[in-house]
Amino acid sequence: MRTILLTFLTILVLSFNFAEAQNSRFEIDLEIEGTYKPIQLAVNQVKIRGDISPEDSLLAQRIFSVINDDIDFHMLIDTVMMDPFMLQIYEVDEPDLMIWKDKGAEHVLNITAEISGDRIRLDYSLYSLVLLNQTASDAYRLERKHWRHLAHTISDVVVERLTGYKGIFRTNLAFVTAKTGNKEIYISDYDGHNVQPVTANGAINLSPVWDADNEAILYTSYKNGKPDIWEVNLKNSEHTLLASYKGINSAPAVSPNNREMLLTLSKDGNAEIYLCRRDGKIKRRLTNSSAIETSPTFTPSGNEIAFTSDRAGGPQIYMMDNEGLNVRRITYVGRQNESPDISPDGSKIAYVTRSERGSFDICVAEIDGSAFKIITDTGFNENPRWAPDGLHLIYSTQWGDRTVIFISDFMGNKRRLITNQPGSSNPSWSSYSD
Repeated sequence: MRTILLTFLTILVLSFNFAEAQNSRFEIDLEIEGTYKPIQLAVNQVKIRGDISPEDSLLAQRIFSVINDDIDFHMLIDTVMMDPFMLQIYEVDEPDLMIWKDKGAEHVLNITAEISGDRIRLDYSLYSLVLLNQTASDAYRLERKHWRHLAHTISDVVVERLTGYKGIFRTNLAFVTAKTGNKEIYISDYDGHNVQPVTANGAINLSPVWDADNEAILYTSYKNGKPDIWEVNLKNSEHTLLASYKGINSAPAVSPNNREMLLTLSKDGNAEIYLCRRDGKIKRRLTNSSAIETSPTFTPSGNEIAFTSDRAGGPQIYMMDNEGLNVRRITYVGRQNESPDISPDGSKIAYVTRSERGSFDICVAEIDGSAFKIITDTGFNENPRWAPDGLHLIYSTQWGDRTVIFISDFMGNKRRLITNQPGSSNPSWSSYSD
């Protein structure tokens, strides 16, 4: 049985330390449930230092909710919940360390807020119920209006301390919705908050992708009457036309070095994949067949490309090098497999498969197509894209005439609704910004 090694985790219960944690990873088998055990973390309510106003008390509750929701969503951590009824049994107002240990917690997170005018400071500390001592602490400050970003910062730091993986809670999403009646592109925080429009041209806009530096988004737009490739600079909101060849210009994918992009073009009559410069100038044609070739995506090294082709009669996923050579098919299970995306560490591939239930589901497999696991079981699912940590995915799901966007861990165990705006689709997850 093949396994996906996210990296190797060894936990010596009596000698675990956080320096080792930052280099440790979990081994997860795609074909067997329960092959990893999430860390059990208790998150105490946020305490406020100094005088407390009703607004400050409400803000502290909101900060707790954001941090608790962040960490509980993470694939490798479960938050331990405390039933208020249990506190009555223990005859205490808040749980102490031993109560948390009785509830199964392995670590406890404490957070203190200090609010002064328009500034807020958050102090956190982690306590190990295994080692029975404090293992980490720090403080962060921001303007009060940025309290959500500050809460996500604490979540990111705690996740990295406990798991060795960078947190994803300060990353961003791009997606399409039709809430205005037109398919426009929006960006948001990873949890769907702070939604901002990227396009407002009244046309059909599709397939947003982040560039490698998170400074621009490439997308397909019909605003000139046909599908062309555009880029928007997120700093100044300037939109630039990159590719407007005859026929279809679609499916942009930016190279890891940020200097090139892959496009699907039909300028010669058939949909083929081309390697282009970022300004849209063609460097070389990578495919050349009578089949439809589309949905290209780079490996993290930039040396290989996964794509969809129906050259075998139905859409399947293939790999080739960045010269268009060494082409090989990697999906053989299922009549239809498409829309590939390769994980940031290059070990896994996510794609859409037509499953045995007769609909389209999200599938995760090893990079060679083996040890696959279907992680959805309802609706019509499309467009899986990896988070930068390689542990989580974003994708769209259609139920009847309603299309929504979910984020999930790559085993499908934790799933969260991000937006249920009409016509939500084509999601993309940014890379890390720092």
